[in-house]
Amino acid sequence: MPRTVNPTHARQWAELALQGLTVAEIRKKHRDRTGKVVDSRTIERALKKTKAEIAERAASAAELQHAIREHSKHLLAGIDPLTKAIKSTTTGRLNPLPLYAVTVNKVAIGSVTAELAGSSWRVRIPSEESIELRLLKEHLPSDKMWKQLDKFSDSVAHWIAMRTRFAAQIQIELAAGPGAPESVDEPFEMAGLSRIETAAANDRIKSDHSVDEVLRDLVIDPDQGGIWLGSTKLTSLSFDDVDDLRTMISAKVRGVSVSDVGRDILTSWTALTRASSGLLEELAMLRMVTYLPGTCKSCKRFRL
Repeated sequence: MPRTVNPTHARQWAELALQGLTVAEIRKKHRDRTGKVVDSRTIERALKKTKAEIAERAASAAELQHAIREHSKHLLAGIDPLTKAIKSTTTGRLNPLPLYAVTVNKVAIGSVTAELAGSSWRVRIPSEESIELRLLKEHLPSDKMWKQLDKFSDSVAHWIAMRTRFAAQIQIELAAGPGAPESVDEPFEMAGLSRIETAAANDRIKSDHSVDEVLRDLVIDPDQGGIWLGSTKLTSLSFDDVDDLRTMISAKVRGVSVSDVGRDILTSWTALTRASSGLLEELAMLRMVTYLPGTCKSCKRFRL
């Protein structure tokens, strides 16, 4: 049965072997240093064992590195649904439409939703609270992306508030316009009014004369009466001159657009687009990372 080799001797032999010495040379070095003769087969077995141990440690380290990379990859994949949700808001289109959203407490922009809590909107982004992103935040607690995400949520809430405020003001101004009898609370149909309001918002943001284009479709229905916007009914009230109605609506809309309410919708839209583009850029850069520094609960639990 082979004798147990002194670990100190085994390490010394391994160091000499790494320097390129042969077994015979190692054997001579050992004899010169200790005054004792050692069998060359003992040295060979010790070197073989040391080599196996080194290989095992290297394999374990490689497996650990692979596990860490896979862990990082899995957490970073949680960014994808978040990115998709942010991109779904780029149109800024509210569901329901702003005029209808004035009287509800929950709206959506793309897949992002917001619920009215008191006088402010509380925004919820799909996957924002996913386990992947929670653990990712433990790895990167100070990353710029988290501030950008908060900024985006605030911008969405402000956009919804300003967008519904603009819609409500358009409705108020047009309801008080000439030709609308005081006995009628809502002289205009919501569907037709919503077309005008949407065009007014687009016009304020893009300056594309959307309102003028919509108002060109104003016609009097000679059979059923009332005013129509193409195939959408605007009002059942009778107006002698559709041009006068067109002029009145255009003037009222323009008045709201140049007011503080109109300016607020422009600034809130600008803030939202900047916040979303900034966040998407941060998410794209973070998605390119291949290794996450720090640790999270999962790392600690599985000793990564």
